Amino acid sequence: MTPQYNRPYCEMTSFENSFLIGLLGKYRPKNIIEIGVSAGATTSMALEFIKRSNPDAKLTSLDISEKWYVDPNKQTGFLALEKYANNSSWKFQFGHYLPEFLATTTEQFDFCILDTVHSLPGEVLDFLAILPFMPDGAVLVVHDFHWHLYSNEVNDHATKAYATKVLLDTACGEKIICRDPQRPAVLPNIAALIIDQNTRRYITNTFSSLSMPWQYALSDHEFQIYLQWYTHYYGVELAEVFTLAHNLATQRYMAIKTAELVNNVVELEKYIYQAKAQKASEGYFKTLAEMIMKTAVDAYNQGLNAAPACLARLASQCQVPLKNLHLLEAASYARDNNLLGALNAINQELKDFPQSNGQAVEMLVKTVQGLLPK
Repeated sequence: MTPQYNRPYCEMTSFENSFLIGLLGKYRPKNIIEIGVSAGATTSMALEFIKRSNPDAKLTSLDISEKWYVDPNKQTGFLALEKYANNSSWKFQFGHYLPEFLATTTEQFDFCILDTVHSLPGEVLDFLAILPFMPDGAVLVVHDFHWHLYSNEVNDHATKAYATKVLLDTACGEKIICRDPQRPAVLPNIAALIIDQNTRRYITNTFSSLSMPWQYALSDHEFQIYLQWYTHYYGVELAEVFTLAHNLATQRYMAIKTAELVNNVVELEKYIYQAKAQKASEGYFKTLAEMIMKTAVDAYNQGLNAAPACLARLASQCQVPLKNLHLLEAASYARDNNLLGALNAINQELKDFPQSNGQAVEMLVKTVQGLLPK
């Protein structure tokens, strides 16, 4: 029976835990890589298995995020770090994309637990990155490949979380899929793929899956990292498939997000108009201003560079100065090489908040100066 490690934070059922432990016991891997750590429950389970049953094995855990996505006050992997921080069998890194880590090693991994964002392109990108480092006979485990079927919310993340399903259906090789006998009405949600020559021979299928709609856009930095990696390991032709898919997916994603932003701005304008007509309290206008700030931050993070300036003008109607909003506006202008707009936004921030964040202002000024022609 599988021990119930860290159940309050575990994102697998008892059956799924047993499935994973069963695979570790059957294949007895020597070099395990875990891509996607979350709270560290699966990490802890794997390390405990190594300790009890496979002491010669070692585990490498990777996560792009330093903070746990559920609670940013907790560090990613906090459960495992509490108990296994000094474990010589374990190496943990966060803050780097998978190819950045792989570029530092020549190791081969005979067991991979791939459990990350679940939205396309997500796990597909990382599978293509790790495959050259997995020999024939290696085991790939993916989780939540039917998660998208178990949400009743139209806009819920889970309804679009089918990256592992796409990966499992397009990658070739022996597949191990078991249904939970205690939940006969539920489709299986964890599976394994055994890597073989056909996995590599028909890898075009997996690259082709990148033409499906993406649920998020890559940063320029992230795109370049994966593009260089695919070019090196798969050649120019398949790298071009990735590039074309990326370009089209990004255009579609930005169009969707722009439309969402326009709708949000229209709604916020309605709220402001109604608040003025009803002579709402200062506290109400402050709440509206905070909503505008959140919308501006989200838009900036999504690459909608024109949004913070638009929202800054909207916020001015609330007559509640928002600290750092003009700095966000300045950063957007700088990202678009609009130097005059960036400097004007910085000046407005300093006008509204003479005691503003000096370090942030200094950083933005240096960024703008660095863009000036020599």
